[in-house]
Amino acid sequence: MFILSVTDLGRGMSKKQIEQIGAYTQFGRDRYEQQGSGLGLSIAVKIVDLHNGDFSIISELDNYTTVVIKLPVATNFEM
Repeated sequence: MFILSVTDLGRGMSKKQIEQIGAYTQFGRDRYEQQGSGLGLSIAVKIVDLHNGDFSIISELDNYTTVVIKLPVATNFEM
């Protein structure tokens, strides 16, 4: 497996927010200036699903968020 882990030491996410992640979803938009359309995590999840990988989010509110992506690595190559 290829494993990519990205950690953000920002405001974190609650379990409820993690469960509600979807296209165009942004949390706290009324309190925080945010750029973007809210598609990033949805696109990442779709790409991981298409490649039979695993996507997970570990977060602590007001502390951090870590996104972990695991993708299978091809072992047989034909040239």
